[in-house]
Amino acid sequence: MRDEVRNIDASIKARLKNIAKEHRKTFNLILQLYMQERLLYRLSVSEYKDNFILKGGLLLFSMSGFTGRPTRDIDFLAYQISNNMENIKEVFKKICRVEYNDGIVFNSNSVFVEEIKKEAEHGGIRVKLTGYLGKAKEMLWVDIGFNDIVVPEVITADYPVLLDMDYPKIKMYSFESVVAEKFEAIVSLGELNSRMKDFYDVFILLSEKNFNRDILQKAIVETFIRRGTDILKFDQVFKKEFIEDDNRINQWKLFLKKIGHQNIEFEYVMDAIKKSLLPIYNNIKKENRF
Repeated sequence: MRDEVRNIDASIKARLKNIAKEHRKTFNLILQLYMQERLLYRLSVSEYKDNFILKGGLLLFSMSGFTGRPTRDIDFLAYQISNNMENIKEVFKKICRVEYNDGIVFNSNSVFVEEIKKEAEHGGIRVKLTGYLGKAKEMLWVDIGFNDIVVPEVITADYPVLLDMDYPKIKMYSFESVVAEKFEAIVSLGELNSRMKDFYDVFILLSEKNFNRDILQKAIVETFIRRGTDILKFDQVFKKEFIEDDNRINQWKLFLKKIGHQNIEFEYVMDAIKKSLLPIYNNIKKENRF
C-alpha cells in the first residue's frame, strides 16, 4: 500500500514537472497551483460548498488559462456562515480531512487562523494550512471576507484542472463584482495605495472581457455603498499628479518585474481604465446616486 502511494506521488510529481517545463514556470509554482486546485475540490464536495465564493487573483488567474498574474492566496467571500475564528478553523480542518486519490495530503493539524485587517480597512479571517505531495510541501493561505455583495448573482462553474482529475465545481464571483471591489480598493486607498495588483487586474479585466455597462455600474454603486466609500472620490485616481507620481511609477515597474510581465506604462494602464470607467462615473453623478 505504501509503495502504491509512493508511485502515485512520483507519477503526479513527474506530470507537474512536465507542465512546469512546458509553460516555463517553476515547479514550486505549479505545485502551489495544483494544491490550491485540490483544496478547492475538497471544498466542492464538502458540506460547506455553498458557504464560500471564490474571488480575487486566483479566480482571475484560472480564467486566464493560468497565463495571468499568479497568486499565493485563495480569496473567498463567506456566505451564510459565522465569522467566528474557531468555527472557521474547524471548517477547514474538516475540508482538509476529505480524501481523494490525487496524491495530496492536507494536514488538518496545521490549520491556523488569524484576523486580518487589509489596507482597505475591510477585515476578515486568514487561514493557513500545509499540503504535501510526498515529501514536497507548500503552505496555502486562504483569505476570507464577510459582508460584501456580488452583482450580478453568484455563478457556479468548473474550476480548471492541471491534470486529469475531477473538476472542483464551486461558486464564483462575477467579473463585474471583481472589477467593482478592486476599483473600490484603488479609490478608497487613494494616495496610500501600494497594491499594484489591483490596477493590473482591473486593467486586464476591462481589456479582455466584455461587460454589460449597466451591470458593472450597479456592481460599482452597491460595492461603494456597502463599503462606505465616497464615490465622489472616483475621479481622484485619474488626476495627473496621481498617475505621474514617481514613487507609484517605481512601484508599478517593480510589480511588473516581480510577475515577469513585459513593461506597460502606468499612464497607459490608467488611461485605459479611465476610458472604461469614467463614463460610468459620469452616469452615476447624472442619476444622483450619491
